[in-house]
Amino acid sequence: MAFEPSVTLQVSTDDCDGSCAETVVRIAAANDACDMCEIRLRHCGPDGGRLRLAGQAKAWPAAITLADFLVANLASALTGWRVLELGCGLGLPGFVCAVLGADVLLTDVVEACPLLQSRVKQNAPQLRGTVQVCPLSWGADAASAAMANYGNYDLVICSDCVYEPLYGKSWRPLAESVTAFCRAGSVALVSVQRRDGEFEDAVDGVDKFLKAAEEMMPTISVTKVFVSTPL
Repeated sequence: MAFEPSVTLQVSTDDCDGSCAETVVRIAAANDACDMCEIRLRHCGPDGGRLRLAGQAKAWPAAITLADFLVANLASALTGWRVLELGCGLGLPGFVCAVLGADVLLTDVVEACPLLQSRVKQNAPQLRGTVQVCPLSWGADAASAAMANYGNYDLVICSDCVYEPLYGKSWRPLAESVTAFCRAGSVALVSVQRRDGEFEDAVDGVDKFLKAAEEMMPTISVTKVFVSTPL
């Protein structure tokens, strides 16, 4: 399946069988509606069980925005790229990269990995690239250990992984992970939804993360994608 440089992305939710919702992602060449790929990301496991993890609940706005950005700006470039998604949740942006030809490593907490593996198996025929799954904690030490097996990446992505009232100061080990997996010439795409003041007037931690990331990665090209209001 070959995609033109101009492609479109559609994301919807399907729960027509009433048992388990799915996020449905359709990617098509803008000039050929028949050249379409559809991936389906189930929110529960094969046995119908649900993980009580925020990232598995739905496709969050920041993930959809990141996927839109990838399709709009990198669709023709991703073939053969090594892509790492940190804290991937459903894995929506990572699967989009694999549809577009990238070799992707999806990472999240260990509890999420069996469900991610089932999504890889379900969607494998639709992928031009490859997808692997690995449990990964954030931080320089964990990243160094993982790099012994996986190395560096051309593109490191994450979405909605910074929210201090919920995740605490994990923005710092997240920034360390992004730094560790990048090399000169790599790109980090970080998508965040601003939530200052949503929880007892607490700050969301995004500005702290960005400052830390810029201090750690002075030679890395970092594009920041923001969602200011829910989609």
